[in-house]
Amino acid sequence: VIRTYNLTYPQTFMPKRKGKKKAPKAVQSENSSVAGSETATVVSDFSADLWEPEESSIEDVIKDLCEQLTEKRTSTRVNALTKLSKLLRSRYLPDEVEALLMTLQSRLSSTMRAKDSKEVKLGCLVMGLTAFSTIDILSEDIRRVLTTVAGDSTKRASIRAAALRTVALHAFLDNDEVEKDTILALAQSLFKSKLGELSTAATETWTLLASTMSDAVLANTLFQRADGLIELLESKDIDTKENAGRAIAMLFEATYSEEDNLDKKQAKHLERLIDTITGMLDAMASVSTKSQNKKDNKRQRLSFRQCLKTIEDFSFPKETIYLSSNEIHLDGWKKNVQINQFRRWLGVGLQTHLKENPLLAEILGYRLEEFSREDVKWNREDAIHKSKINARLRKDKVLKGRALKTAALTEFSDP
Repeated sequence: VIRTYNLTYPQTFMPKRKGKKKAPKAVQSENSSVAGSETATVVSDFSADLWEPEESSIEDVIKDLCEQLTEKRTSTRVNALTKLSKLLRSRYLPDEVEALLMTLQSRLSSTMRAKDSKEVKLGCLVMGLTAFSTIDILSEDIRRVLTTVAGDSTKRASIRAAALRTVALHAFLDNDEVEKDTILALAQSLFKSKLGELSTAATETWTLLASTMSDAVLANTLFQRADGLIELLESKDIDTKENAGRAIAMLFEATYSEEDNLDKKQAKHLERLIDTITGMLDAMASVSTKSQNKKDNKRQRLSFRQCLKTIEDFSFPKETIYLSSNEIHLDGWKKNVQINQFRRWLGVGLQTHLKENPLLAEILGYRLEEFSREDVKWNREDAIHKSKINARLRKDKVLKGRALKTAALTEFSDP
């Protein structure tokens, strides 16, 4: 007796969802999970995709892009700025930038007078990224313009925020005390801005510049500025709240290290601050409100739990970045704030800069290994080759599974 099996699978039809499209999947390199990963609270404003020019001479590429910045068409200038930002993210180019420093300064300063807000923000981004290759990119005139734009209430909040972040990054990398004091005062004046984007940039830049201060100075800052930072914890903007929480945790970390040097009045003040802030942070670390979406609630809980641990248990954030055969150990809130800013600016290009940029090695306190550009290029090409091989293997595995399934169905259905 021959038995025939007719295998049929019921088809289900789902109604089409209107108004929603699937977001494209982000493409990440294999190494992005090590040194290029970002925390949920540090998000870059611009695309982190890298751009690899076909020409062999990077200097010629930068020169050509600078020439495109003089074109009348806005889209051409925006496209050139976008390519410049991706190139400066992906590579450390001190020699090429130094050779074209005057041209870059002239072209980028003209972007601050552009009418298109996207062009102005991209210009600020390129200025900031260029500072990682040379801190001389911002002339006195450009710094003055950026500071003026950041404090101009007639400008858009996004433009003011971009200008403030750029001039603050330059002050941080250059370690100019006078410029840092000026930007700190400007950022502090914008803490209570009703524009969420601007108040976020103000608290973020203030915390970055404060991370360069000594523990003794930060301890005094806690007693002088604590009330203003506590008010920011009640802000409706989650980024502003998180930046304020990190700033408070960093100030407490510094104050605890100086606890033996506090007088009786400061010790009592510290106890009152601990009682006030721990109550607020405890409530924020366990928040579950409908006024925020679930993602923001989870993000807020994770962020403020670490801040609360610092104040209650003297626990400070620690992070280890594995970079080839090197390990970078980052302890404390100061380094946490700084590395998160580097992630925000450099995106997936962070790993390259950690390998090659001596400025980052000096700031973060690790030994810079000697990597030639040929080695870096080979590593990049090798990673791309491996990703292509893995994609091909996955495709072959899927096709093989389909063939086996088809063969099994044919065997059962044929008499």
